[in-house]
Amino acid sequence: MACCKSEKIAAGVKVSCIVSAVADSPKAVSIYPERTLETKILRLGPWLRDRILLIDLGYFKYRSFDRIDRYGGYFVSRLKGNANPLIVGVNQKWRGNSVDVVGKKYSRN
Repeated sequence: MACCKSEKIAAGVKVSCIVSAVADSPKAVSIYPERTLETKILRLGPWLRDRILLIDLGYFKYRSFDRIDRYGGYFVSRLKGNANPLIVGVNQKWRGNSVDVVGKKYSRN
């Protein structure tokens, strides 16, 4: 007796949406095949100047962060577990016995 197995596979898509916090509305919406890498979806360019991107870990790529910086933009992202960034500057000086962290590596330990 022969048996055949039938599987129903639903089509998958990824939806990319760039939202403006200032205008409180979507700026761009795009649809991609489900297997498209997140790093291929984000289009970096001059539009980044003076803008802050809130980036999911799926988009975490050091080359992208460098390009955002070169375009004059900024980004906020969680760190991957194996990241060990060098602290290059501080935004606020503290009075008293503060610890100088510039030039040191960030460690989760």
